[in-house]
Amino acid sequence: MRAGAVDGEAVDDEQMTLRVKAAGRVVSWTVILYPEDEDWECDCDGPGDVCEHVAAAVVAVRQAHKRGEQLPRSRQSGARIAYRLQSGVEGLGLLRVVVAPDAAELRLEGSLASKLAKKDSTVSPSQADLQLDRWLTARRRALSAEDMDQLCTLLSEVKDVRLDGEVVEVSGKPVYPRVEVGRTPSGLTVRFSLPAALARVVAPAVGLSGEGCLVALAEIDRWGPQYERLPHEERVGREQVAGFLTEALPELRRHHELVEDEALPTLTRDAKPRLVFAVESRGPTLSVLARLVYGEPPVARIDGDRLVHLGGALPRRDRASEARLTEKLTQRYDLLLGRRAECTGRGAIDMAERLRSFEGELIGSDCLARFPNLPLRPTVSTEAAQLMVSFAAGDEDEGTVEVAAEDVLGAWRSGDGGVAIDGGGYAPLPIDWLRRYGDRILDLLRARDGEGRMLPAARPALLSLCDSLDQPRPADLSKLAPLVDGFDGIEEAELPSDLTATLRPYQQRGVDWLSFLRTAQLGALLADDMGLGKTLQALCAVRGRCLIVCPTSVMHNWAEEAARFRPGLCVGMYHGSKRALDDDWDLTITSYSLLRRDIEKLEAIDWQAIVLDEAQAIKNPDSQVARAAYRLRAPQRIAMSGTPVENRLQELWSQMHFVN
Repeated sequence: MRAGAVDGEAVDDEQMTLRVKAAGRVVSWTVILYPEDEDWECDCDGPGDVCEHVAAAVVAVRQAHKRGEQLPRSRQSGARIAYRLQSGVEGLGLLRVVVAPDAAELRLEGSLASKLAKKDSTVSPSQADLQLDRWLTARRRALSAEDMDQLCTLLSEVKDVRLDGEVVEVSGKPVYPRVEVGRTPSGLTVRFSLPAALARVVAPAVGLSGEGCLVALAEIDRWGPQYERLPHEERVGREQVAGFLTEALPELRRHHELVEDEALPTLTRDAKPRLVFAVESRGPTLSVLARLVYGEPPVARIDGDRLVHLGGALPRRDRASEARLTEKLTQRYDLLLGRRAECTGRGAIDMAERLRSFEGELIGSDCLARFPNLPLRPTVSTEAAQLMVSFAAGDEDEGTVEVAAEDVLGAWRSGDGGVAIDGGGYAPLPIDWLRRYGDRILDLLRARDGEGRMLPAARPALLSLCDSLDQPRPADLSKLAPLVDGFDGIEEAELPSDLTATLRPYQQRGVDWLSFLRTAQLGALLADDMGLGKTLQALCAVRGRCLIVCPTSVMHNWAEEAARFRPGLCVGMYHGSKRALDDDWDLTITSYSLLRRDIEKLEAIDWQAIVLDEAQAIKNPDSQVARAAYRLRAPQRIAMSGTPVENRLQELWSQMHFVN
């Protein structure tokens, strides 16, 4: 790397951005240093741990610091590209110039790409210059008001922009109109006006802030390129106030400068939607009215599609929960919100049975207790490692009636002696049976995920219940028997077919242990000393799509170990400025710093296995990286560390919290 080839571009509290000139390359490499994380990025995406550009940048920064400068300055930079803008009512004029090292400016004729194609080494453009050049070349027409948003976004990435001869900053974030919301006796007034930060409009859809920053004007399709319709006032009627405050107003807050009347009701997220039933008996008819309300006591109710404020803080609408409750009302009760239903005969008996199992507010529930008694018989099935409990009344000759376990167990926990059943009747509960098994069954039924599968931690208890009921254990839980019957040993695990290494005996036992825990869907903390082959054991034990999180310095070591010992695996590195996830990778390798920064992307994937190497990195459970690790999802979790406890027992707790 040539001396003086590093140019400092920007610096803030978290990172330094530098450009490194390379021989034979028009565009400099961009290096980003993260001093606090001791991490780096380079858009060359070289195969080594630290590329030559990162090394050159670090050396140049240190030399600049010795000179008392924040960033280094190159003596070999070529001419740069600058942008000269002119305001006007017809549109924003854009001129690109080439600025020589002596500050002389020459208009750029044609495209930047064509100049570079002629091997012109006097120009040193940035990636932002090239991106803007491609965008301008693709336009093939004069710039319009609709182009200003994208133009400002591109100009915000370049460094030298002048408007009418004056230096300006360019914001990539458009500005929105100022909104004032006021309370009136008949509802609300909503007034739109020019944003206070906007000093003037310099061209269609472009303005200049009071701080001299060029910005694009948003919503020009509504207000016009020059915002001709502003100021503009709209009115919201009393019946629409609640909907406006809970739905439209939060959207306005996202972008607009908002001024709100102090008299507006306060909003709350604490009030949740719930169903309320009002029932009453009218001779042989059961009358039922269902409403959807927020809060307890109610602070609002839903009428049609409108939110009606009843008093107190105004709840924010949760339409997803409303939809689920409405669907539940339709499917389970065959009722419509706000529509009174009159049920007679078998329909009244069926409705009473369904309402009895309702766990919310039921006004007038006493009228449901008018059914004859029939005995109930429990049936418990544990096939396919699932727990299914049902209750039936009657016999084969006269017919049987099924009663949901949730109804029976709910009545039992509520202290009821019986439950209404389908077809009319009130059956006594099997109290003795429930006293022996009810709590355990209830706990196991609650220990299921959203799809009804038994959670791994509850499966040993399911085996114990099978023994108590004298029922066969589920065959697919046979590998959990040691956890229930006593631990005698672990079976030898089958090694991957593409494995190229011969394991030492202790490594084979480690793989056996990891594989046993994978089968049981329990986590593992592998704490062998350095050099004993933790990486190899993990590579032998994981199955399916796996995420490896490790320090940046050992990422390439993981890739090399996987290529050496498991050549059948497709391995990918999630690192660098152009990082992207690939569904075809068997092993995705990334760093702890990227885990913290990109957790939203990584937690969205259903990994089959997650391995944390040097897991002492999450020893502080309150750190951002530890919290990010806890958010990852996978049935198999492995933490590897030669020093699982360095100072406090809490460090071990943090790692065990991740794996379990």
